[in-house]
Amino acid sequence: MELGGDGAEAHPSLHPAERYPAGGKSLHSAMVEVLCNVTPAAMVVDELRDSDAAKAAAAVGNHGVQLIATAHAETLAELVNNKAMAPVLGDFEECTLSDREAMRRSGAQRWGNFSKVRNQRIGEATFDAVVELRPPSCSREGAWRVILDVNGAIDAIVEKEPYGGELRFYDEDHVLQREDWRPAA
Repeated sequence: MELGGDGAEAHPSLHPAERYPAGGKSLHSAMVEVLCNVTPAAMVVDELRDSDAAKAAAAVGNHGVQLIATAHAETLAELVNNKAMAPVLGDFEECTLSDREAMRRSGAQRWGNFSKVRNQRIGEATFDAVVELRPPSCSREGAWRVILDVNGAIDAIVEKEPYGGELRFYDEDHVLQREDWRPAA
């Protein structure tokens, strides 16, 4: 495993940035070591796979380092439903709502047709933006979705509410286009 390319040379896109060979260390160990010993301005990480990597990524973000990372999921909702990614999404805790609040949030018309136990985000997400590269419900070839209100989107997903963002794509003249986007509820 390498930070910045797995060959003898750094990936060309990183010039003039430095590359840090991980020397067989796990992703989270390498991230923490770089954070402690180098004080980077930015860190690019390919694939947060487990809770240890997510915790290390959250630590990187909490130290003011600009973090760019990938995680394999089709949507932000899939990441929210992956408990291992909770540290970079603000972490979650279970809370118990009052009868009245649980009924209001669920839209139930009668007592007893709702759950009083909910998850809620307890911190800020590590990322300022989320990009979904292959939106599953989009018919435009090569389009991607950008979610700029990450905390608001996470809260909406937890509450099973729709959240918004922008659909971006290049038109036939290769001009970047942006459209407001909101998934079906």
